Amino acid sequence: MKKLAITAVAGLALAACATAEGTFIEAGKKPLSAETLKTLLVGNTINGKGDTFVFSAYVNPDGTVHGKNARAENTGTWKITADSVCWEWKDPRWTNACHKNYEDKGEYVQMQSDGSEHYRFTVEKGNPKGL
Repeated sequence: MKKLAITAVAGLALAACATAEGTFIEAGKKPLSAETLKTLLVGNTINGKGDTFVFSAYVNPDGTVHGKNARAENTGTWKITADSVCWEWKDPRWTNACHKNYEDKGEYVQMQSDGSEHYRFTVEKGNPKGL
């Protein structure tokens, strides 16, 4: 029974490291804090790139967000929790969820709830794209 428990714990540890987030955690990285997220995002524009999309979004200090990709524009709201940013978009084709964020190699990574990478992004000061 003891051997089975050790094997199960080892399996869970390996599964955690099998995700992008697990790799960051193993490397000692922590999700960005609420204070860091506020300083980084609020009043600024994020430029993101996922596997199948590229977009920009202005994170307005009033709690709204305006985003644009090659196919559509969208508006919604945002909020920051202890270690995540939450997006709620009007267009249901855009992801409504809370995501942890990590800094990695001069850019930022937003994670899915399953620990996979949602997209990578950079930040521009202000709203230079007029979103």
